[in-house]
Amino acid sequence: MLKALLRELFRKAEYTELIPRLDEYEANRNKYLEKVSMLAGSQESRWLHLDTTYDGNQVHWDFLTDCPQELTLQDNEAVISCGIRFSPSTAKLSKPIKVTLDHDAHFSNPRRAEIVFYTRKKDSKSFERIPASTSSYPRCDVRVKDLDLYVDNFADWWIVAVFTRYFVGKRVNCTPYVLPPVRKEFSHCVFLCIYDDLPDVNDKIDKEMKKYTELHPTQQMFIERKHGDINIKLFEGLKENEKEIGEQRLGERDIFLVDRKQFSFEVKPLEPGERQKFLKFTLNQKESLSDPTSMKFPLPYDDSIPSTIAKSLKTEETTEPAKDDSPSARYRHVISPL
Repeated sequence: MLKALLRELFRKAEYTELIPRLDEYEANRNKYLEKVSMLAGSQESRWLHLDTTYDGNQVHWDFLTDCPQELTLQDNEAVISCGIRFSPSTAKLSKPIKVTLDHDAHFSNPRRAEIVFYTRKKDSKSFERIPASTSSYPRCDVRVKDLDLYVDNFADWWIVAVFTRYFVGKRVNCTPYVLPPVRKEFSHCVFLCIYDDLPDVNDKIDKEMKKYTELHPTQQMFIERKHGDINIKLFEGLKENEKEIGEQRLGERDIFLVDRKQFSFEVKPLEPGERQKFLKFTLNQKESLSDPTSMKFPLPYDDSIPSTIAKSLKTEETTEPAKDDSPSARYRHVISPL
């Protein structure tokens, strides 16, 4: 009887001590969910409490969409994803972190990809080149469209692939723009933006070109290594009387870094009796056997697009699949402690 009473008293004492722990857990859980909600809605700066620093500090991480000038690669290397910055730079990790990132490289065999890292502390001006480890850290596991980065210290990290027989090339996006209003009696500059096919870079371009009119849906292009520069031409007119009005060149090495390249072409005013200008961009890599990337579109003069063209454009817009703008669709990166 006495033993049963003692057991009951001991159980109640344990339960009483456990209540504040549950309250603390619930409070921390709510804070954590708030952080994850913020994380899903933002592509520029993300906060996540990982409990991975010795002093319990919060981990701050940003994605870097512009390669710094100090980042100098070797001739046989190319950046294949956005950079990532962990801070505070003075903190020490108690556990390694795994980050899942999209990449825009094409590997014939991703498991054979040769990866190196360029890293530096926030207050440093130079980068250190570190080959990826196979069993320790930093390490990188590459798949067809994304990769896992494993790190054990806070710094800026850039993931770079070495050109080998398995690294075939990179994907880029090509989008033509014009700055409205577009008047018949004036010349206008048509811009072609070429940039890495990465989610955060795409978001950045959308924000930067918000005031411009997109002339054609973004076209993807595959740039093969060792196949020469890319010739960019702009043509005017329909097929039977098409004429070239401009040509520029994008160097093959210019796409080795994460950076936007922008080219401008001047389009003359409408001639007397001319109602519409039809334009076409072609991008052709000099030694590639692939067909040139092509984009055809009318220049949208204010209130001058013929009804047949407007109807066609409207039909294309209505048949385009609805964009998934849910938090789960926007949150394309995963970060977690091991």
